Amino acid sequence: MADYKILMNSFITPWESANQFQEDFIKTVEHKTEGRVKVDLFGYAYGVKGGSTKTKHALNDQFDADLLIDRSGTMLAFAGHIVRTAALRGIQVMNYPVAFDECKSLDYQIAHEIGVPVPKTILVAPHKVAKFVVAKKGERQNKHKHEVNFESVIEELGGLPLYFKAAHGGGKANVYKIDSWAQFVNQYIQVGGSKQMVAQEFIDFDHYVRCFSLGDTTLKVKYDPDAEEGNRYKKDLNHLSHEDAKLIDEYIYKINKHMGYTINTLEFAKSKKDGVWYAIDFTNGCNFDMRTCELGEELYTSALHSFVDMALDYVYNPRPIKIMNQNFSMANNRLLERVKNKPGINLARFKHDYFKIKEEMTSLEQHFK
Repeated sequence: MADYKILMNSFITPWESANQFQEDFIKTVEHKTEGRVKVDLFGYAYGVKGGSTKTKHALNDQFDADLLIDRSGTMLAFAGHIVRTAALRGIQVMNYPVAFDECKSLDYQIAHEIGVPVPKTILVAPHKVAKFVVAKKGERQNKHKHEVNFESVIEELGGLPLYFKAAHGGGKANVYKIDSWAQFVNQYIQVGGSKQMVAQEFIDFDHYVRCFSLGDTTLKVKYDPDAEEGNRYKKDLNHLSHEDAKLIDEYIYKINKHMGYTINTLEFAKSKKDGVWYAIDFTNGCNFDMRTCELGEELYTSALHSFVDMALDYVYNPRPIKIMNQNFSMANNRLLERVKNKPGINLARFKHDYFKIKEEMTSLEQHFK
C-alpha cells in the first residue's frame, strides 16, 4: 500500500501524444519510489485519459493527497477554484501562481515592476463594453463604443509591425501579427469587440530561448517559435554564453518568485536592435510540449525526470503553502497536521522556508515604526 499520494489534474487536449507525459510521470514515480507514492489523475468536466472526471465540487468535499500538481487551473476557472480550495485545506499545490486567469497585462506589469525587460505593452479597451445600467426585462443591454487612437498606439510601440494579443488565455490563441494600420483596425473590431486585448512591440530577435523551469532545475533550449511543430526545439547545448545564461537565470528566478511558479516555461528573445533579452512569454505552468514528438527523446527524458524528482522532493520535504493573507496560518496548520506523522517526512525544509517567509513579512514592520 502506498504511503503517499500525488493528485495531477489535467484535461483532454487535441493531441493524443500530450497524454504521454501524464502516463510516463505515473510510471516513473511508481518505479522510483517502488510503489510508495501513488499518482491519481483527474480532469474537470472534459475528462482525462486514465483518470476520473470531476464535474462538481461541494464546500465539504475532501482532498486526500500530499501534493496536487495543477496542469489546468490557469486555463479553466472551475479547476482554479478547486486548486485554491485544496491549498486552503492544507494540500501543497504546484503551481499556486499569483494570477489564475493568465492575464497577460498583469503578467507584463509585474515583470516590468521587478526589473525584467519586456516589450512595450499597451492594454487596449474592448471595442464595446456594457454600460453599468440596469436593463429592464425584455430590453437589450446598451453598449458603449470605445474610440481608440490607433496611430498613437502604433507610435508608442515604435511603429509597425506589432503584436495584438488577447489579454487572457494561452496556447498562442488570438495572437496576431499586425503589419498595417488597416489590419490593426479590422482586427480590433473583429476580435477586440468581445475580448480584452493588448498591443505589444515587435521584437526582431537573433536568438530565442525556451526555458523549462522545474524547481531548482532549468533547461534552456534554443527555440524557433515560427517553425512547424516538431522542429521548434534545436539540439544545440552550447548556444548561450555564460553571461547570457546567468542573466536569464536571474530573470527566471525573479519571475517565479514574484508570480508564485514552481513549474514554469518561459521564453526570452535577444533583440537585434539593442542586444537586450526580453521576456516574451513566461506564465506557462502546464507545458503541452512535454512529449517526445516535440522535444525529442533526450530533452523529454531529462525534463520528465527533473519534474518527477521535484515532485517527490515536495512530498518528502513539504514546503509552506504561500497564501499571503489571513489564510496563511490556517492552511499551514492543516498541512502540518496532515503530514507530521507520516513515515520519512522531513520538516527541515518547511521550517527553513517558513521562517524565511516570516522574515520577509516582518521586514514590512519597519515602515510602521
